[in-house]
Amino acid sequence: MLKLRNILLHNTIFIIILVITIYLTVIRIVFEKNYQVEDISIPTIITIKNYHIDGNKLVIDSSNIRSTYYIKTYKEKISLENKLKVGDKYKVYGEVSISNNNYLKVKKINYLIKVSSLYKIKSTNNVLYILKNIIIKRLNKNPY
Repeated sequence: MLKLRNILLHNTIFIIILVITIYLTVIRIVFEKNYQVEDISIPTIITIKNYHIDGNKLVIDSSNIRSTYYIKTYKEKISLENKLKVGDKYKVYGEVSISNNNYLKVKKINYLIKVSSLYKIKSTNNVLYILKNIIIKRLNKNPY
């Protein structure tokens, strides 16, 4: 017991631990991983958990993927507003990259896709998703 107490009372152990911690922190900051995966030819199949349209930007959240699609025309925007439903499966083509944003990692979004095109594969039959879609449609309806 006295040997352990004598070891813990020395400042050299704490200085060594501090130096090792600073060294590992500097190495981690300098050699930060920036992965960039670009594969346009392979499609990704996603199930819509949440989506929103802001101007000409459509953002779709899936389980661990956030897809961003830039709408080209007003007609396309109106058709997407009518066709997009929570729970539907879509085939998405675009650039895939790994998220480095801490805010997105907290929300458990690991991958970002810059979508070039998207196609509907399957509609949902889940009752909860159907109710959620009805509520979303009612909220987006303009009362004026």
